[in-house]
Amino acid sequence: MDFRSDRKKQVSYVIESLDTETVQKILRENGYHVDSHNGNEVRILIGTEEKNDVTKLLASHNVVLTGLYEAAETLEDTFLELIKD
Repeated sequence: MDFRSDRKKQVSYVIESLDTETVQKILRENGYHVDSHNGNEVRILIGTEEKNDVTKLLASHNVVLTGLYEAAETLEDTFLELIKD
């Protein structure tokens, strides 16, 4: 059972790196759900308390992050969330 599915408050975070392929691979291998991947950024949905865990995990694999921040929800994101149910 994936303990992350029990989290109540999950937030979309943007991880910026020059090596997004490696970031994506490491996250998936460790049970994180990668929402999207484009250019120099990877989006993941995690509990707010997991941000430090993700940073430590990537650092332990010598991945250099150029940014890690909460994704701003766009109007499109809001619309898609409303119509998916």
